[in-house]
Amino acid sequence: MLGAVLDAAFFLLQVTGSRPKFRPGERHWLGGQWFFEVEAIVRECARRAAQLTAIWPSAELDTAPVSPVRRLPGHRVVLSDLQWEILIHADREATPLELARRLGRPGYSTLLAVRRLAAAGLLHRPAATALPLRGGRRDHEPRPPHDPDAPALPLGPAVNGDPTDLNLLIRLKKALEELS
Repeated sequence: MLGAVLDAAFFLLQVTGSRPKFRPGERHWLGGQWFFEVEAIVRECARRAAQLTAIWPSAELDTAPVSPVRRLPGHRVVLSDLQWEILIHADREATPLELARRLGRPGYSTLLAVRRLAAAGLLHRPAATALPLRGGRRDHEPRPPHDPDAPALPLGPAVNGDPTDLNLLIRLKKALEELS
C-alpha cells in the first residue's frame, strides 16, 4: 500500500513540479488510520528521481514507446522478471507507464527497469530533436555506461596532490604490506 502511495506521489510531484496542497478536514480515501508525512514523501520522490537519473540521465525514455533492439550488445544478458516482461510485451507503441498498467506492475519499478534496459543497450532510444551529429551521435544525447565512446568515469576519489592525502596513501600502503 505504501509503495502505491509513493508511486502516485512521485508521478504527481514530477508532473506539477510543486508541492501538493491538501484541504483541511478532508477525509483520506484510504481511511482515517493512514497518515503520511509530506516531508517524507517529498524526500522519497527526490530519492527516486536521483535513482532514475543515476541509471539513465535523460527522461526521454519515460514517455517514449518501448522498443527493444533486434540484436544483443553482447554474448550474455541477465534480466530480472520485470525486465523480461517488458521486453516480451514491448510493442514499439506502449510507453513504460502504459506497459506498467498492462502488466499490473508499479509505474516507478517499470521506469527503473526500462532505464536499466536502455543503459544495458537492450532498448532503442527515442529519436532526438535535430542537433548537429558528431561521431554518429547527437551532441546532447546521454551515453549509456556500456558505450565505448562514453567518457571514462573515475575509479576513486579525486586526487589533488595534497600532502595529507599522500601521507594517508603511504600509511595505507604500509599497512597493507604488513598484512601480507
